[in-house]
Amino acid sequence: MIAINTSSEHWNLYRTVTHCILGYKKLLLSYSGGLDSTVLLDILTKLRNRIDHFTSSPFILRAIYVNHGISNDADKWASHCSDQCKTRGIPFSVIHINCYNSENKRRNTEALARNLRYKKLYDHLDSKEILLTAHHMNDQAESLLLALKRGSGPSGLSGMSKNTLYANKYRLLRPLLDCSREQLEIYAYNKKLDWIEDDTNSDTRFDRNFLRIKILPSIYQRWPHFNQVVARTAQLCKDQESLLNELLSESLKKLIDESDGSLLFSPLFQCSIPKRQALLRRWLLNFSIKMPSYQLVNRIWKEVVLSRRDATPILQLDKCLCRRFREKLYILPVNMKCSLNKIKLSWNIMYNAFILPYNLGKLIYQPLSINECLSKNSFNTHLNINFSLNMSYNFSEKNKKVLTHCFVRAPKSDEKISIMFGNIDGLLYILGRNHGRHLKKIWQELGVPPWLRSRIPLLFYNKTLITAIGVFITQNGKITNKTTILWKISWLQNILFHKIFKNSVRYHLE
Repeated sequence: MIAINTSSEHWNLYRTVTHCILGYKKLLLSYSGGLDSTVLLDILTKLRNRIDHFTSSPFILRAIYVNHGISNDADKWASHCSDQCKTRGIPFSVIHINCYNSENKRRNTEALARNLRYKKLYDHLDSKEILLTAHHMNDQAESLLLALKRGSGPSGLSGMSKNTLYANKYRLLRPLLDCSREQLEIYAYNKKLDWIEDDTNSDTRFDRNFLRIKILPSIYQRWPHFNQVVARTAQLCKDQESLLNELLSESLKKLIDESDGSLLFSPLFQCSIPKRQALLRRWLLNFSIKMPSYQLVNRIWKEVVLSRRDATPILQLDKCLCRRFREKLYILPVNMKCSLNKIKLSWNIMYNAFILPYNLGKLIYQPLSINECLSKNSFNTHLNINFSLNMSYNFSEKNKKVLTHCFVRAPKSDEKISIMFGNIDGLLYILGRNHGRHLKKIWQELGVPPWLRSRIPLLFYNKTLITAIGVFITQNGKITNKTTILWKISWLQNILFHKIFKNSVRYHLE
């Protein structure tokens, strides 16, 4: 067993880390090789080896080093981290990110490196594994000052949390957040730990380094306990945000459509500006849009909500889009921005499957006899609109796919099959409607949002539209008493698109 120095300072550190990780069985430490993460690595190693001494519970620990591609010494640091972990019997791995590719060259390197690092770390978490970082109280002070520089509100000023759940999926722990840098330095020197000094930490072009080197030393000299006061301020801001969440939760719940996450914005006209801003910001947080700024929320209101009634506004928010349709706001994947209008593809019926473009899934047809369908009670006994509109959904959790089914008459021997996307000319006569209508009017009547209209596959026999798969069937695709063979058309969608599709398309055909 490893002997542990039980001096009060060391004991407090062990206790603090123990309380934070208590109950978690699998831990992944983001290990840079610097003083902070080396101290945390050493403490975790001792806790792992002497569980009984600290009334903790058994856990599995591994470490990972992120090579940002910024420093020329990164490979040497990775080797150092590997040696430190090997000495302690800790499994170790390295991941690489590139902050300087052509796509990112104009972006804030500091923020970009942080975002890419966390994304890579989350991607490398095993099942039920928890991510740990070595942020401490002084880091919290820097974060609050940076939030002040950005003009953040209480949410931004609440700083980092000791225990955070990201995207309702990944848990991040910061066990040292209540500890000062001075405490960690004392531990490291007393334990004679070996760590590296990152030369980029002295580059004051980076905002955090500028604060750490140029600003905070003077502040600490005048107010030695400044970091503790900042931590208390951050906690007060966090408490205020929690209170606002509690007070606004019922109001927000009434505005959100649970089926698709859209927000009914018309009641917001009756709210004060601060309340409206707060509700919009909390709605955006549901889509992992971190700390939406005042400017962003204001742009959504002015450019999307208040745009002309006949407009189709689009506001891009990094990797997603904000759009408006029928008094509601929607957050969509950024790839929903492009239109697939006027794409036409032939379907060789020698193959029962047809791969759709742009990751829309695939179509599968299955010939069925009327007698077979009736014997299995697949349809209503009235051979008319009711069973022509028999559409259903099957979800496969394993493959994250959904099947949307519809049933139409089979093509004749002289009819060629094709798939089109987008608008088509002329009047259409669909089941459930007595009069002909243009496709744009049908989309509007059935409540199909503009961003879906060019992504719904249209099945043609020769030049005749048979069905907009999963949405409506035309009179030309109707199954009648004289129909002997029908086609079951199944649209296999990826789960993300299906969620947008199924929850947006509202058809109410009798």
